Amino acid sequence: MRKGPFIALLAFAGSLMGNAHAQSEIRVSLKTVIGKGPWTPSLNPTNLYGPGSFNFDSTKTFKGIPSGLTQTMIKELDLQPLQGMYELYKRLGGKMPPDMLVKELNRQHTDTSFLSGMPIKHTVHILSGITADGKRILITDANNNLDFSDDRQLIYDTAAPGMNTKDAEALVPGQDVDYQFAYKGKVYSRKINLQISPYQTAFGYSNPEEQQHYMVAFVNEYREGMAKVGGKEYAITCMTAYHPPFFYDSLNTKIFVRKRSDSAAAIAYNLGDTLLVQDAKYNIAAIDPVGSQIVLKYTGKGSTVVGSEAGQLAYLISCPAIDGQPFALNALRGKYVLLDFWGSWCKPCISAISDLASLNQKYKHILSIVSIAYDEKKNLPVLDKLIKENGMKWTHLFEDNKDKSNSSIINRFKVEAFPTQILIDPEGKIILRIVGVGKSELIENHLKNSCPEGK
Repeated sequence: MRKGPFIALLAFAGSLMGNAHAQSEIRVSLKTVIGKGPWTPSLNPTNLYGPGSFNFDSTKTFKGIPSGLTQTMIKELDLQPLQGMYELYKRLGGKMPPDMLVKELNRQHTDTSFLSGMPIKHTVHILSGITADGKRILITDANNNLDFSDDRQLIYDTAAPGMNTKDAEALVPGQDVDYQFAYKGKVYSRKINLQISPYQTAFGYSNPEEQQHYMVAFVNEYREGMAKVGGKEYAITCMTAYHPPFFYDSLNTKIFVRKRSDSAAAIAYNLGDTLLVQDAKYNIAAIDPVGSQIVLKYTGKGSTVVGSEAGQLAYLISCPAIDGQPFALNALRGKYVLLDFWGSWCKPCISAISDLASLNQKYKHILSIVSIAYDEKKNLPVLDKLIKENGMKWTHLFEDNKDKSNSSIINRFKVEAFPTQILIDPEGKIILRIVGVGKSELIENHLKNSCPEGK
């Protein structure tokens, strides 16, 4: 997936008729709408695991399994994996090393005080079975009572669906599912509309039986409302990240904003970002965990905001480089800066290195390239080899791809595909954002305009 997930259009109460009358804080109620939504980004599937999953609770007893099925397997969708790991740690009574739990919690920037000390219903179970005539049966335990007899049966042909996967998945009905999640020590109960699809092939299993019962889950709901700010109407779409946990907080929430009368693509924001409406600034300050209300705070006047889109001042980066030297993005003011997001696992990224090397050779007097490797720590030697073999003689930063914090460079610049390249002008403003390979001429055109002779 959170590139699994929810969307929301947000509504402001009342109209702000000018900066002099700007409200200091706006609290807006949101509603749930079933479906994919009008401006939904592409949603990633969430995989479901069977009894081989490390935290699958084999002590649970299920009822209501239909007779006449030749094969069955119960899989689970864990809607809060850290809660599952914490429960497993307590269930094993000291057999799991504490360091294993702590390491996983640290990777997700949380601790046990955020979770529930008692077991909660954070998993959803799905029964997969094959009938005598070869049909596939899926039953989701939607009310989370470990009994499939009171739930809806979905029947599918085990053969190819006869259409492309996307069209086939559109025919899969959504179902409201009950579950619980823990947040800051409090347990919330809610419903979530899910599509459980047998058609995707994004994942694979080494176990043939598990592969036969393949399925993935998509979130099939979003939140919506209407915004009227400064006399103009805005649609603001707010969704959780592409993977569990599917609740709203600073790590998981993505927000998309556009004028309602404008057909252009929405601009993406994170919680904590600033929305510029004419010359008024509004900080997207908070959203409650179930996504029923969002808070915006007026922060004053101005013509520019810090962000990750063209026309905005680029977020400042300050961290050690791969070679251990200190790095600060604002130290490069006065030159163009090209942020290059890549990884050793990304073949298109590696194929784009030659274009970067060419740009560096021709324009290094006015251009500083900063490559940010989004990778696993174990791949640092691989990255070092690639950097040396390809003559990547510029600044290199590293970000652990397990870092899901809102302050990570990848999240701050809203990088969801690789390679992504962001060109920043000498004043620190983003002037170009491109995704994919073969587009270096777009970068070069900006540099040529600044230095026509390339000297």
